[in-house]
Amino acid sequence: MTKRNHDNSAAHASDRSRVIWYFIFIVYLAVAVYIVVDFTKPQVAYENTVNLEFFKEIRRSLRMLQTGNGRAWAIRNLFGNLGIFVPFGFIFPWVTNGRLTSIKTALAAIIVVGGIETYQLISKTGIFDVDDFILNWTGVLLGWLLYKAVAAVWRRMRRRRED
Repeated sequence: MTKRNHDNSAAHASDRSRVIWYFIFIVYLAVAVYIVVDFTKPQVAYENTVNLEFFKEIRRSLRMLQTGNGRAWAIRNLFGNLGIFVPFGFIFPWVTNGRLTSIKTALAAIIVVGGIETYQLISKTGIFDVDDFILNWTGVLLGWLLYKAVAAVWRRMRRRRED
């Protein structure tokens, strides 16, 4: 196989893998939005539809974990909001073939998370909560760090194969 043919097949494989990553990302986003927004719930009139006090709900959840009162809700609130966006931080850079910087990935996450929170506020299907935003964005950051670690290992393995 000539070098040119090898380059073309590598580019084709890269294009194919990017399509797969796009598909995975779209499915993930649809599932994440469905879980976070929960369209199955009827619109409800929450007493307070906005929480703009930083760490209010996080502190409350941590207290619940310590006391055991409402532990299941606290675990779901903390780890659910954190974990639901770890895949975003991991998959999004693969979709963009690693061309986006961490700042652009963070901005994309802010737009998505902000859009979800704003939808919950407008539709009254949830509460616009700054703590959810913090936890979701932290999940994106953890996913991005995981992406960086996996990408570094992947590059090392590829270099070893090429040598």
